[in-house]
Amino acid sequence: LKQRLLFLTETGAGSLDLRSMKIRESECEGLNHSLARSYVFDATERSKAYGYTSEGEVIHVLLLGDIMNFKCRVRSKKKFQMEEPVALQAIKGYLLVISQEKVFLYTVSTQHYVRTTGPRLLFPAALEDIRSTFLSHRESSKTNHHRRFEKITTPLIASDREKLLVMGLGDGYIATYKSKLPITKGDFNTMLWSSPVFFFILFLFAAWHFFAKKKE
Repeated sequence: LKQRLLFLTETGAGSLDLRSMKIRESECEGLNHSLARSYVFDATERSKAYGYTSEGEVIHVLLLGDIMNFKCRVRSKKKFQMEEPVALQAIKGYLLVISQEKVFLYTVSTQHYVRTTGPRLLFPAALEDIRSTFLSHRESSKTNHHRRFEKITTPLIASDREKLLVMGLGDGYIATYKSKLPITKGDFNTMLWSSPVFFFILFLFAAWHFFAKKKE
């Protein structure tokens, strides 16, 4: 994937070969004719992405293969109704989904994929509650009154893909956070002992031992 530029569409994904400048597109297996309203790539792995569909589903997408055999596959989907528009953003180990009223925090650590096969919801938080921690009661009430007449737009959320997060709270207010959330890493020993490569090496060793004994 290093020599390619990956991009996502409503129905799948695309790959641009940076050497030949040829584009190859592929529909996502598992979307089942629904459309992806918004997408974001994983903060650490370019072959993973997350999206929110027209059917109200949070999806986890894998991008596989090379330029000649490029594939997009939905690994998991979870029904999750919220009012659109919705925006997504990723930081290390986590996915944030934000609507006009709430923000939802998911963990996307590899350890949790083994158990739940997809992003796992940790907790939701109302934007009104977040605003109230920064504003006085009078300012918060005034902000809520103005928001009733605001034009519905795509929620604002951005990050440096590490720990810094910027989020719009409405009425011109923006909150900046530096995440202190723990980043869970898969246990190396567990990954090693459960890896198919380990069993293949074990098989080769057993075969070598068997034929060595046979020659004796």
